[in-house]
Amino acid sequence: MSRARNKLRLDVTKPGEMGVHWWTTGQIANHFGVSAKTASNWIDKGLLIGIRIPGSKDRRVHPSAIAKFEEEQGYTRARGAKRAGE
Repeated sequence: MSRARNKLRLDVTKPGEMGVHWWTTGQIANHFGVSAKTASNWIDKGLLIGIRIPGSKDRRVHPSAIAKFEEEQGYTRARGAKRAGE
């Protein structure tokens, strides 16, 4: 009997992707000064691009998505403060 092989092949040759730490909703909440539920809602509504871990309610967000969210939504890195004039 042969074993099934995973056909998914990841390109790990790209610089910067090995060892990237994906953010939890708790870390996102702390960073923006909101609740973890709010961070989850942002992901569920598509405002913040993230993934849900299969078989779990946990979500993870790539650091580049955090930066994009800050830019698009007008957040600074200072605990959820909106930029002046927005």
